[in-house]
Amino acid sequence: LAQEVPRSGASSWSPMAPQSNAFSALLLLLSCSPARASVLVHTNQSLADCLNAGVSNVILPGDGLFEEARHVVNRRSDIDSRPVAIVRAETVDEVKKAVACAAGCGVQVCARAGGHGFDGDAGCTDGLMVDVRGLRSFAVDEGTNQTTFGAGHTLGQLYHKLDGHGLLVDAGAVSSVGAAGLILGCGRGLTTQLHGLACDAVRAVEYVDAAGQLHVADSVIDPDVFWMARGGGGNFPGIVTKFTMQAFARPEDIHITHCVWQRHHAKEAIKAWLARGEELVDPARKLFTSLQMWNRP
Repeated sequence: LAQEVPRSGASSWSPMAPQSNAFSALLLLLSCSPARASVLVHTNQSLADCLNAGVSNVILPGDGLFEEARHVVNRRSDIDSRPVAIVRAETVDEVKKAVACAAGCGVQVCARAGGHGFDGDAGCTDGLMVDVRGLRSFAVDEGTNQTTFGAGHTLGQLYHKLDGHGLLVDAGAVSSVGAAGLILGCGRGLTTQLHGLACDAVRAVEYVDAAGQLHVADSVIDPDVFWMARGGGGNFPGIVTKFTMQAFARPEDIHITHCVWQRHHAKEAIKAWLARGEELVDPARKLFTSLQMWNRP
């Protein structure tokens, strides 16, 4: 998995190199030709033909939906990306087909779920963006309270489904964030002090590798890959299509308090908050606390 793969414009790339924890899982695949620039148009057409032969929703440059579909949540100009094609996968088989097509044409792959990564890693210029938001299968094992769900859920969608079973998973506090990216990057949520980080509750992942093959990793099957799925973030060497996580009983009551200080009290408030850190993280307190500091524009 750590084998270095040639990359256009660089000598090599390793999936173990530091990257952001966005759900990006960049897959760099062998080029079809060393003179990539001279065959770019042919490569892109070959990719489009392959995708259209096995994927129901392919968006190409020039299509009416392309401009909106290529953008992620963070629209900073320095991280803007322009993929050669976008696949909106509705099934795991379509993810497999998309990655296999990219592998055959030597095109980089990036995975997009919520698209909230700070560095915009859900997009890839001259690559294939695989949008997995259509993967929203969901099931709960009532005997173990383990839940298995598709990687396309936002946190809000996942919480809503779990609520019907009186359960929750410990993940983030913003409903529009993609569950997959947050979980792969560890993920801190409102019940972290009780149940740990989001990645601590992962029991298995289903994923598509760089050749378009489907695998499952857990503590017994491919434990090294499973280890990477519990905190590796953008370093994970594949597109996760499904998670199995331990869920927990949902709290019956939640109490929220917001405190606001003026700028000139900021230093005093921060010091007081930090001084009580050990007390605030005591699991017996069942408490989530955060401090937000807003700078002037």
